[in-house]
Amino acid sequence: MNQRFFTNAMLAGGLAIGLAGCKPAAPTTDTFTRVLQQHIDSHAELCIGRHAWPLDVPDVPERATLRDYVQMNALEHAGLVTHESGMTMTRDLHNGTSDTVPAWRYTLTDIGRTFFRAHPETANAHVTGQPDLCYGKIHLQQVRKWTPIQRDADAQRDITTVTYTYTIDAAPWTHDEAVQRAFPVLARVVNGSGKDELRQDMMDSPNGWVVR
Repeated sequence: MNQRFFTNAMLAGGLAIGLAGCKPAAPTTDTFTRVLQQHIDSHAELCIGRHAWPLDVPDVPERATLRDYVQMNALEHAGLVTHESGMTMTRDLHNGTSDTVPAWRYTLTDIGRTFFRAHPETANAHVTGQPDLCYGKIHLQQVRKWTPIQRDADAQRDITTVTYTYTIDAAPWTHDEAVQRAFPVLARVVNGSGKDELRQDMMDSPNGWVVR
């Protein structure tokens, strides 16, 4: 073996060792806690998906079965809205036609307006920037575990799913029984504070682990 080949072999071996030494460290609880904390802090508000007020609900015999009526009735029970009867509205019959029917018009009360956010910071990418009636803010409690790190062939990134518990600063009206019946997702989130687990997909990136 000549000296040049030996030297090149040593350099190549040293390069391989150097590259191996640059492999990112395995993620830790602290890693995922930091990333989740940042993500949740910037998407913490929880809202019910009511973006426009006032809201008209048909005053028809079957109104008790209508989701809008059930939810508005619950919010009125909790003091967030009030209704005015004697209105009319155009109703889409979903067959290319419409009709005009009596309606109740629901408007936010002074209390309700305190929970109506012009630009809530939520995790719902479909309604970013839209106003909404919000009921609390979520906080990271503890990272519990994550799935084995796998390689995503399409993204060419390492991925995992992190499981964590949370707490929520919930508005007092979220504990109203009528509200919890009308908004089952709200009920699950509020009642799961401090004990239920949520999951978040994560992905490795040039800047470290990020929310996927």
